[in-house]
Amino acid sequence: MKSFVSERQQFLLSSAHANTTQANTLLVTGIPAKELSAEALYNTFDYFPGGVKEIWINRNLKDLPAIYCRRLAACDKLESAETALFKTAAKLRRAAIRKAEKSGKADDLETAQLIDAVSVPRPQHRLGKIPFVGKKVDTIDWCRKEIQTCSELLTAGRFIIENDGLCVRDRSVDPTDKEKNKDENKSYPLIDSAFIMFHDQIAAHLAKQSLTHHEPYRMSAKYLEVAPDDVIWSHLSMNPYRRKAGVTFSWTATAVLIIFWALPIALVGVVSNVHGLCTNISWLAWICELPKVVTDIIATNLPPVLLDKLMELLSIILRLLIRLEGIPKRNALELSLMNRYFIFLVVYAFFGVTFSLPGITVLLDLIMNPTSVLSLLAESLPGASTFFTFVILQALGYSIISPLINGLACTTFFGLYMVHKYLFLWVYDQPLASDTGGLFFPKAIQHVFVGLYIQQVCLAALFYLAYDENGNQSAIAEGIFMVVLIVLTAGYHTIMNNSYGPLVETLPLSMKDRTCLNQPAADDHSFVHPAVSRPQRIIWLPKDTGLAEEEERACKNVGIDASYEHAHMDEKGKVDIDGAPPDEADGGS
Repeated sequence: MKSFVSERQQFLLSSAHANTTQANTLLVTGIPAKELSAEALYNTFDYFPGGVKEIWINRNLKDLPAIYCRRLAACDKLESAETALFKTAAKLRRAAIRKAEKSGKADDLETAQLIDAVSVPRPQHRLGKIPFVGKKVDTIDWCRKEIQTCSELLTAGRFIIENDGLCVRDRSVDPTDKEKNKDENKSYPLIDSAFIMFHDQIAAHLAKQSLTHHEPYRMSAKYLEVAPDDVIWSHLSMNPYRRKAGVTFSWTATAVLIIFWALPIALVGVVSNVHGLCTNISWLAWICELPKVVTDIIATNLPPVLLDKLMELLSIILRLLIRLEGIPKRNALELSLMNRYFIFLVVYAFFGVTFSLPGITVLLDLIMNPTSVLSLLAESLPGASTFFTFVILQALGYSIISPLINGLACTTFFGLYMVHKYLFLWVYDQPLASDTGGLFFPKAIQHVFVGLYIQQVCLAALFYLAYDENGNQSAIAEGIFMVVLIVLTAGYHTIMNNSYGPLVETLPLSMKDRTCLNQPAADDHSFVHPAVSRPQRIIWLPKDTGLAEEEERACKNVGIDASYEHAHMDEKGKVDIDGAPPDEADGGS
């Protein structure tokens, strides 16, 4: 942990990171209504070193985010439709050229190369969410109209925001007075969260650790290292009490899910015993009549696939439950997911194997006679050890029987190491917005200690439940030793957490001299929802032999930005890219 804390602090203070907006920005939620103004927030947070540089108060944007997503989807659909049009034109052009070459006429060859958008079948799709139902429309024309409509709605909303005087609701207005509230309903009021950028990086870290407000739950949930692309904007309007309720419900639902997840896991186990099923259950006897290859595939290959899909589905469900807590950062959501997924692994990878029972009758016997759990533990734990040592013993067996495998294994693992090292250094891209700065590591360390506790408790139980042929306990000394070891492990764990826990996430005041003042150059729209700040994403077309210029012109004629820079389509319809998208630098969308 000492090395990790040192490495993380060096990362946070490095110029590459410290010069970003997220290094100096703090997200504050649960702001009281009387504090919900730039002036009030400035007065509160300007006491920290260097003072406040910029404040962005978030708004209830109502339907603007949905309109923004509609425009993004229309842009994607338009790009796909235009590319499909170009590919169809390339295919028709190749067919016409081959036909002209066979005829040997120069005029036919020249005509074949001049194919315009009118002569090419245009992509079409049906409106509505139900497949094969709805009006069929020209995809390109529909997308252009959709982008135009969405852009007009977004422009109107942005105009209201720019001219509404921060849109603070007049609480003296009677909410039942429709005439007085007609104009107010068109506005986008402030919500109880704000992004605060400081001149000095250390100020953001001190503000995170401070007790900001005298009322319960007010301005208590604060988040460091916030990047605009990492924000879950829909969670910023959740009040503190709703967040607490969401946390309670989320963990309760997770506990229920842990209990009932045994049902699909058990079903996978049943599938793996397909030969026993078709023998013992009459209405499944037809399975035994299948070819042996089919039954072997069902018994050996299908269960791992089903289990993999179940765990993939599990992560999706857990993410949905975690979102109920109102966590405003995707990174923080993934960190929470790591904890819950680990709980599932402990329950089903260890306890599920250790305490696997033959049926519900045994469970009922345990309920009626709880003291029998000790005998069950004594019987199950030795058997469960085979699950954890199987791979090691198998590897040792192979290494003894076939010594050449040792060299081949070392060569293979060294090759895999070099390949993955190359990929991580030169291929894989880690966007700054999704970088936690190593916060997954301390969680992994905590999980290691959980494994140690389980191991030591189980060993202690085994020693105390060991009896000799005379019925006397035969390993009391070993059991006492394990209890002492558990106490020492818990003591070390506590000391480690107390020593390094406060240093994991935030920088201490003693490092103030290593931080720089006024580091990042903030954009006015850095922490504003994309629906309010970002322009229409440029439609990226591949340049072909003629249609690209025509389609680009058609898009621009209706006010849609389009470009065919850095994208080319050859005569076979294959698209090659030799540069970044045209709007990647300015972040248009």
